[in-house]
Amino acid sequence: MQTIRRDRILLSFFFVASFFIFGDADSTLHAQGPERVEVIIRNFAYEVQGGTLPPGVPATIVLRNLDRVEHGFVSPFFQEVDVQVESGGATTFGRGIKGVHLTPEKEIAIRFIPPRAGKFTFNCDIHPNMKGEVLLLSVGAA
Repeated sequence: MQTIRRDRILLSFFFVASFFIFGDADSTLHAQGPERVEVIIRNFAYEVQGGTLPPGVPATIVLRNLDRVEHGFVSPFFQEVDVQVESGGATTFGRGIKGVHLTPEKEIAIRFIPPRAGKFTFNCDIHPNMKGEVLLLSVGAA
Protein backbone atom coordinates (compact mmCIF):
# COMPACT_ATOMS: atom_id res chain seq x y z
CA MET A 1 0.00 0.00 0.00
CA GLN A 2 2.81 2.41 0.90
CA THR A 3 4.66 1.45 -2.31
CA ILE A 4 1.66 2.40 -4.46
CA ARG A 5 1.27 5.71 -2.61
CA ARG A 6 5.00 6.48 -2.95
CA ASP A 7 4.84 5.66 -6.69
CA ARG A 8 1.88 8.01 -7.14
CA ILE A 9 3.69 10.79 -5.30
CA LEU A 10 6.82 10.28 -7.44
CA LEU A 11 4.77 10.19 -10.61
CA SER A 12 2.99 13.41 -9.61
CA PHE A 13 6.32 15.04 -8.82
CA PHE A 14 7.77 14.11 -12.22
CA PHE A 15 4.65 15.36 -13.99
CA VAL A 16 4.78 18.73 -12.20
CA ALA A 17 8.55 19.02 -12.70
CA SER A 18 8.29 18.24 -16.42
CA PHE A 19 5.57 20.89 -16.76
CA PHE A 20 7.92 23.52 -15.32
CA ILE A 21 10.93 22.30 -17.31
CA PHE A 22 9.26 21.84 -20.70
CA GLY A 23 6.33 24.22 -20.37
CA ASP A 24 2.76 23.76 -21.47
CA ALA A 25 3.03 22.25 -24.97
CA ASP A 26 -0.60 22.99 -25.76
CA SER A 27 -0.26 26.72 -25.11
CA THR A 28 2.93 26.78 -27.20
CA LEU A 29 1.04 25.29 -30.14
CA HIS A 30 -1.72 27.86 -29.81
CA ALA A 31 0.77 30.72 -29.51
CA GLN A 32 2.42 29.65 -32.77
CA GLY A 33 -0.89 29.21 -34.58
CA PRO A 34 -1.26 29.76 -38.28
CA GLU A 35 -0.95 33.17 -39.85
CA ARG A 36 -4.28 34.30 -41.27
CA VAL A 37 -5.43 36.51 -44.12
CA GLU A 38 -9.05 37.10 -45.08
CA VAL A 39 -10.12 37.67 -48.66
CA ILE A 40 -13.59 39.14 -49.00
CA ILE A 41 -15.31 38.99 -52.39
CA ARG A 42 -17.60 41.98 -52.74
CA ASN A 43 -18.82 43.93 -55.80
CA PHE A 44 -16.80 41.71 -58.17
CA ALA A 45 -13.51 42.54 -56.39
CA TYR A 46 -11.17 40.88 -53.89
CA GLU A 47 -10.55 42.76 -50.62
CA VAL A 48 -7.47 41.39 -48.82
CA GLN A 49 -7.52 41.89 -45.05
CA GLY A 50 -4.79 40.84 -42.68
CA GLY A 51 -1.52 41.85 -44.29
CA THR A 52 1.28 39.50 -45.29
CA LEU A 53 2.14 35.85 -44.71
CA PRO A 54 5.62 34.62 -43.74
CA PRO A 55 7.14 31.69 -45.66
CA GLY A 56 7.69 28.41 -43.84
CA VAL A 57 4.86 29.03 -41.35
CA PRO A 58 1.39 27.45 -41.54
CA ALA A 59 -1.00 29.93 -43.16
CA THR A 60 -4.75 30.17 -43.58
CA ILE A 61 -6.65 32.18 -46.15
CA VAL A 62 -10.31 32.58 -45.24
CA LEU A 63 -12.31 33.33 -48.36
CA ARG A 64 -15.83 34.87 -48.10
CA ASN A 65 -18.11 35.48 -51.05
CA LEU A 66 -20.46 38.35 -50.23
CA ASP A 67 -21.62 38.72 -53.85
CA ARG A 68 -24.80 37.16 -55.24
CA VAL A 69 -22.95 35.13 -57.87
CA GLU A 70 -20.39 32.32 -57.81
CA HIS A 71 -16.72 33.30 -58.01
CA GLY A 72 -13.46 31.46 -58.57
CA PHE A 73 -10.24 31.70 -56.58
CA VAL A 74 -7.42 30.19 -58.64
CA SER A 75 -3.66 30.50 -58.45
CA PRO A 76 -0.62 28.81 -59.99
CA PHE A 77 0.75 28.83 -56.43
CA PHE A 78 -1.59 25.96 -55.53
CA GLN A 79 0.27 23.75 -58.02
CA GLU A 80 3.42 23.93 -55.83
CA VAL A 81 2.16 23.30 -52.28
CA ASP A 82 0.07 20.88 -50.30
CA VAL A 83 -3.30 22.51 -49.66
CA GLN A 84 -6.25 21.80 -47.38
CA VAL A 85 -9.58 23.34 -48.33
CA GLU A 86 -12.23 23.26 -45.59
CA SER A 87 -15.88 24.02 -46.29
CA GLY A 88 -19.14 22.95 -44.72
CA GLY A 89 -17.60 20.20 -42.60
CA ALA A 90 -15.66 18.66 -45.49
CA THR A 91 -11.91 18.88 -46.11
CA THR A 92 -10.21 18.39 -49.45
CA PHE A 93 -6.44 18.11 -49.49
CA GLY A 94 -3.54 17.52 -51.83
CA ARG A 95 -1.07 19.12 -54.17
CA GLY A 96 -1.71 20.43 -57.62
CA ILE A 97 -5.20 21.87 -57.39
CA LYS A 98 -6.10 24.72 -59.71
CA GLY A 99 -8.32 26.56 -57.24
CA VAL A 100 -11.82 26.67 -55.81
CA HIS A 101 -15.25 28.03 -56.73
CA LEU A 102 -17.29 29.66 -54.04
CA THR A 103 -21.06 30.08 -54.17
CA PRO A 104 -22.78 33.23 -52.85
CA GLU A 105 -22.76 33.90 -49.10
CA LYS A 106 -20.35 31.02 -48.42
CA GLU A 107 -16.95 30.82 -46.71
CA ILE A 108 -14.00 28.44 -47.01
CA ALA A 109 -10.60 28.13 -45.34
CA ILE A 110 -7.51 27.32 -47.40
CA ARG A 111 -4.55 26.06 -45.34
CA PHE A 112 -0.98 25.68 -46.62
CA ILE A 113 2.65 26.46 -45.83
CA PRO A 114 4.17 29.10 -48.14
CA PRO A 115 7.55 27.73 -49.29
CA ARG A 116 9.32 31.02 -50.06
CA ALA A 117 9.00 34.81 -50.08
CA GLY A 118 7.30 36.50 -53.03
CA LYS A 119 3.79 37.22 -54.26
CA PHE A 120 0.83 34.89 -54.00
CA THR A 121 -1.30 36.02 -56.93
CA PHE A 122 -4.84 34.84 -57.58
CA ASN A 123 -7.73 35.57 -59.90
CA CYS A 124 -11.30 34.60 -60.66
CA ASP A 125 -11.46 32.18 -63.57
CA ILE A 126 -15.15 33.04 -64.05
CA HIS A 127 -14.67 36.83 -64.07
CA PRO A 128 -11.21 37.56 -65.60
CA ASN A 129 -11.06 41.18 -64.39
CA MET A 130 -10.96 40.06 -60.76
CA LYS A 131 -7.34 39.79 -59.55
CA GLY A 132 -5.52 40.01 -56.23
CA GLU A 133 -2.34 39.20 -54.36
CA VAL A 134 -0.96 38.47 -50.91
CA LEU A 135 2.68 39.18 -50.14
CA LEU A 136 4.80 36.40 -48.66
CA LEU A 137 7.51 38.21 -46.69
CA SER A 138 10.43 36.99 -44.61
CA VAL A 139 10.97 39.22 -41.62
CA GLY A 140 14.48 39.09 -40.13
CA ALA A 141 15.19 39.32 -36.42
CA ALA A 142 16.13 42.76 -35.16
